[in-house]
Amino acid sequence: MCGPARLDDRIALYKMGLADSFPGPKMCIWSTNDEINRGNARMTPYFEGRRDFGQDKQKACMEVVYTDTLDHLLFDTHGLARRVDVMKIDIEGFETRAFRGAARLLASDFKPCQIYFEYQHDATVESGVDRHELFERLTRAGYKLNDFMKNGEVGSFTPEQWDGMRFGDLRAVLDDASCGWSSRGPPPPPPPPRVVGREPPPGCGPEAAAECSTCSAGSPGDGGVSLVDGVCQEFCSVNGYCGVTESYESGGTDCTKCAPPVGREPPPPPARVRERAPPPPQPALVVVRERTKRIEALEAELAALKTSDAPEPRRVARDGFDRVPAFDVDGDGDVDVKDRTLEVMGVVLVLGLAAQLVLRRRARRRAD
Repeated sequence: MCGPARLDDRIALYKMGLADSFPGPKMCIWSTNDEINRGNARMTPYFEGRRDFGQDKQKACMEVVYTDTLDHLLFDTHGLARRVDVMKIDIEGFETRAFRGAARLLASDFKPCQIYFEYQHDATVESGVDRHELFERLTRAGYKLNDFMKNGEVGSFTPEQWDGMRFGDLRAVLDDASCGWSSRGPPPPPPPPRVVGREPPPGCGPEAAAECSTCSAGSPGDGGVSLVDGVCQEFCSVNGYCGVTESYESGGTDCTKCAPPVGREPPPPPARVRERAPPPPQPALVVVRERTKRIEALEAELAALKTSDAPEPRRVARDGFDRVPAFDVDGDGDVDVKDRTLEVMGVVLVLGLAAQLVLRRRARRRAD
């Protein structure tokens, strides 16, 4: 296992070498000092038995290694679909052949922003390539070189310095603003995180709010947790993943003080329902006066009927209804449905007038 468990799904180890063709040649690993430092190894084309390599006499093949190209490994095996941030390569003089096998990568939009590599003049020449090829290949791809061990500025390394160099630790930086550096000037600063509706909670500063808002969900297998509305509310690790274990907390950002999520509008308050005010109570005296006026109007109508010149209704017997007395109200000599209707209406009117008289008397008593 290499590093914390949470990196297992992000690191893959391959027992292979890098070459300029696929399938590449079979290689042999041997050590310059078998007894003292087996880590000081060299890799050469495969050989059998023992062989002399300059001052290194009678070296045997310790291990056989097969080779691949960077293009085949990254694109065909892994389906590379995003930019590589940093590449570190140190293969004892075979760097030129490795970048020959990365022509597709260096011509794509996914080329590394930075490449750290070691240059050894003698080992490069022994590999059978021109010593200037690596410098020319990287500069044609848009890279600017500097000697980062000597704190050289980006782009300060010249072809003349390359000609006179025997050994060096170099850095190639892509001349592209999207990678953070450009010979045409620095890229514009990223916009600050947008906070809508309210300020971050107390204890959650702007930097922590930005980190927690851009953090990714961690892996459940090592203590990672999901985001809440797109925001980490536990610890955001140095690699930008949200979790609760020590590996996330160590060196990470404490997002526990940034809950609830920052950058979202609070829910609107519930709509206030305006209650209708009850009507003001009406004074009893007003009610009595209005009813008295209606009663007086009915009494006037009744008096008008009594003093009218209409013929006195005469009582007759209806055919088929001898036992039910009725009046010929309309005076046509026959008792029909119309006469019966008028008779009923008269009874109702009399009853209504009587009721109004009773109500008027009660109202006068209350008023007194």
